[in-house]
Amino acid sequence: MANVKISDLSAASSVAAADLFEIEQSGPSSKKATAAQVQTRMFTAPTFDAGSATASSKPKLTSGTVLTTPEAGALEYTNPVFYMTPDTDGGRGVNEVSHLCYVNSDVTGTAGTGSQPIFAAANDRITLKASTTYLFELFLDVTNGTTTCTKALDFSGGTATFTAIRYWHMGQFVAINTAGTTQSSGHIDTAASTVVLATGTTAWWVSARGSFTINASGTFFPQFAFSANPTGTVLIKRGTYMKIAPIGGTSDIAIGSWA
Repeated sequence: MANVKISDLSAASSVAAADLFEIEQSGPSSKKATAAQVQTRMFTAPTFDAGSATASSKPKLTSGTVLTTPEAGALEYTNPVFYMTPDTDGGRGVNEVSHLCYVNSDVTGTAGTGSQPIFAAANDRITLKASTTYLFELFLDVTNGTTTCTKALDFSGGTATFTAIRYWHMGQFVAINTAGTTQSSGHIDTAASTVVLATGTTAWWVSARGSFTINASGTFFPQFAFSANPTGTVLIKRGTYMKIAPIGGTSDIAIGSWA
């Protein structure tokens, strides 16, 4: 048989485990290897090349339909949620990927009334996906002047619209590294500005956790507000943060072997 270039061969419609490749080993010598052997080699200790800022330079999953029957160890992706299955008893689980904003250096706020951003202008809002439910967690730590006023949380300033929102909050007026005695708490089902701390003064914190479902996509803009000018310098303190994680669509969500 005359020599034939590989490019001149007929194309296979698919590759089976027993199909053969020609390989050259040190020696040199030419040998054969099966597709199954090549697969084993690829899966034994895969090391991906360093990515770059260029598009498509990182390994990624393509969004698709999850398995009808979860398989232990499976990694799945249906935009915008990743799933992993740790075991077949508990079933599929959400592999929570959080959008995160963290204050690494005190941010100067505004001593006045009206809602103001929690985070610095370069990172004060995020664009969220339509018809998607999110879990969120917020810790807000602030110092300000001595004029007494209430403190409110406001999630209504962005362009995204809400199907629903519900969260609980807890907060306190207390200096850092000091044990406080009285805390304020409650639960809220509106994105509009809502008081979470009654009147108090110079140093305070609020923690909030809950969920919301976005109807129309747009920006989510977390803010807070004073009921009166607190005077002095307003500082959103280092350590303030917010996490937002997509968990599914707009219907009831039950990931795992709930029955």
